[in-house]
Amino acid sequence: MEAMMEKTDKLDGHGDQQPLVEIKHVKKYFDLPRGLLKTILRYEKETVHAVDDVSLDIYKGETLGLVGESGSGKTTLLRCIARIYDPSSGIIMHEGKDILKLSKKELRTERRKFQVVFQDPYSSLNPRMTVKQVLMEILSVHNIRPEEERLDRVNELLTMVGLTSDALNRLPANFSGGQRQRIGVAKALAMEPRLLLADEPVSALDVSIQAQVINLLLDLKEKLDLTMLFVTHDLRVVRHVSDRIAVMYLGKIMEIGSTREIFNNPVHPYTQALLAAAPELDPENRTERPALLGDPPSPIHIPPGCRFHPRCPLAIESCKVDQPELIEAGYKHMAACPVVMNARKNL
Repeated sequence: MEAMMEKTDKLDGHGDQQPLVEIKHVKKYFDLPRGLLKTILRYEKETVHAVDDVSLDIYKGETLGLVGESGSGKTTLLRCIARIYDPSSGIIMHEGKDILKLSKKELRTERRKFQVVFQDPYSSLNPRMTVKQVLMEILSVHNIRPEEERLDRVNELLTMVGLTSDALNRLPANFSGGQRQRIGVAKALAMEPRLLLADEPVSALDVSIQAQVINLLLDLKEKLDLTMLFVTHDLRVVRHVSDRIAVMYLGKIMEIGSTREIFNNPVHPYTQALLAAAPELDPENRTERPALLGDPPSPIHIPPGCRFHPRCPLAIESCKVDQPELIEAGYKHMAACPVVMNARKNL
């Protein structure tokens, strides 16, 4: 990962800038099928609380990193923003429009503005279509560029993602994982979006290829003036790509702030534990933060109070009852842990 571009905080504050995306109290629950036996025995319906009352803003030109363990709800939230999933409740505003209220026709037009780069580059490509067919179909279906200019646009897209025209007539199976992900990025860029939703875009790639793809995304973001939501469980990656970071656990946002604040001044015990669990090659940068113990509770049976309290070394009795809200922990820095905040005030 040493070859990866170093990222600095450009957007510690946003002044009066309006968010490009506003997510307000979004919930996404999945009802589990009960099966015949459970239906006969009248078992209660079980529900997965994948995203549970999340509010976030994404500002134009920034990269917001969304981190957390597997099962924390990161991908579900991204898919709600992309309208792959319809949220159970809440509001998602894109450039002032509530995309949850758009008709199918309106949504199709609006979707050009936000595109997804998926985790598995192979499954997101049609194995029977050449690269040329895949990209030409997108341009044709959405009537992007005049017909006589579309092949030139396809070649331009390939150049942008570091591929040559030799790739045009090849099938996805003939490419490496890194090359397939580049094609996935070209697919997203073909729609000329303003917002890129990257769902674990390098987790399926070899470590030697990850830095190349991340640097590609960062270069394209700058050249095309893109805004990006970057979902990952890898703190090494999110540190390099993000201007701000939101930490998610069991469907809730635990902490959000600038990358510098999250890494240098983490407040929530969950954030501290994630950082402690991340590998650190430089012994001078290693800290004595508490390690993350145990597995997350089931998203079906959410614990009362703070949902992190069963694993938290700082939990007190009130944590088992009261569900904490995000409170100010510093400039543009919020955390959902009154225990730590009160302890710091008393120092």
